[in-house]
Amino acid sequence: SSSNFALYLATRGNLTEVALRLISCINCHLNLVTSDNTTAFMCACILGRKEIALALLNQKGDDQYGKQAPIDVNVVNRAGETALINALQNGHTDLAQAILNTRVDVNVNKRDKKGKRAIDYFVIYCTSESNDTKLLKLLQERGENGDQCCECECSLCVLS
Repeated sequence: SSSNFALYLATRGNLTEVALRLISCINCHLNLVTSDNTTAFMCACILGRKEIALALLNQKGDDQYGKQAPIDVNVVNRAGETALINALQNGHTDLAQAILNTRVDVNVNKRDKKGKRAIDYFVIYCTSESNDTKLLKLLQERGENGDQCCECECSLCVLS
C-alpha cells in the first residue's frame, strides 16, 4: 500500500514526524521491503535515523487482532545484510546497541554475502571508545562462541 512506501520514503528523507505518524498507523505494515529487500527499519539504521529506528523497535505489533506485526530485525537485504550489520557498517553504534538491548531475538551470527557477521563489521568500522566496548560485550554475549568476537587479534578483541 502507499502508506508502506511512504514510511520508507519518510525515513529516507528524514521526515521524522511523518514517519512517526505512519508507524502508529494500524494499516502500515512495518516489515514491507523495497525492491532490494530493504525495510524502513534498515533504512533508518543505514542513515542513522535514531528516533525513527527506536520508534520502530518499540512498536508493539499484534497480528492476532489484525494489527501490525512488530518489526523483524533479522530481515536481510540483497547483500545479505541485517539492520544490525547496516548500523555497524555506518558507525551507528547507538542504534546497534539499541537493537541488541531489545528483547527481540537478534541473529548476530547471520553472515552476509561477503561472509561477515555483525561482530566483523564492528571490528572494521567502530572505535575503541568505552561505549563501543559495551557494544562489543553485547555482541560477544549473543555470538556463537560467547568469548571470542572474531579471528583477528585487534586491540578491541584483546581488551575484551
